[in-house]
Amino acid sequence: MDERRAAKRGKKRGSGPIWRRIRYAAALIAVIAAVSTFFKISDIQVEGNMIYSSEEIISASGLDTGSMLFFAGRRGAGKRIYAKLPFVDKVKIKTRAPDTLVIAVEEAGAAACIETDGRWLLINRSCKVLGYADGPEHIQVLGLTPDKPEEASLLRAAEGESGKLAVLRDMLSQFDERDMLASVSRIDLSNSGDVRFDYLGRYTIKLGTADRLSYKLDFALSIIEELGPGEKGTIDLSTDTEGHYIPR
Repeated sequence: MDERRAAKRGKKRGSGPIWRRIRYAAALIAVIAAVSTFFKISDIQVEGNMIYSSEEIISASGLDTGSMLFFAGRRGAGKRIYAKLPFVDKVKIKTRAPDTLVIAVEEAGAAACIETDGRWLLINRSCKVLGYADGPEHIQVLGLTPDKPEEASLLRAAEGESGKLAVLRDMLSQFDERDMLASVSRIDLSNSGDVRFDYLGRYTIKLGTADRLSYKLDFALSIIEELGPGEKGTIDLSTDTEGHYIPR
């Protein structure tokens, strides 16, 4: 009888909550040890880069082979790449079985420029600051004042002009979607109620406000398609329901 009672007590000790936690912890340690052994980064690859070398992007990421694959801090690495390399517009870091990290980048060169302090501030399609140029080599943006621009950071506007910056960002994005960036020479944001831009060296497109921008751009392009190759003039879309072409 005493032996059976002792056996029952021993069984209870080995199957109680404390013992279950101990076994769980031991299993977890074993899993972590396995991960540490078999899932270390052995290779880092870069995709989509043309401006920067793979070595420059990997160096900016702070990632290194030998680190644990699942604890590599991919979000922080992506932020470091974006902050250190001005021409990187988007970053995505993913795993490729069994032990490879892939850094996929999307680079974007200068799309527009803004005159400030006698120089031309270069920005990309996302309004990320790229640096300076001596002359206007891209879309000239008028009527917007930058606020303490920093290379590789998003452009900030002077006090009271954040609305203009939002319009510029939307316009550049919409132009990019329609492959219009190379054909736009100037954007004038001086008057928020009379936003306009020059297109193809032949047309001035008057948008009025920047509301319903996507619709207005498609409307302008449909009008231009119906005009002859030698036509020059102004397309007035300041009234939402109508479009007027004024030749010059």
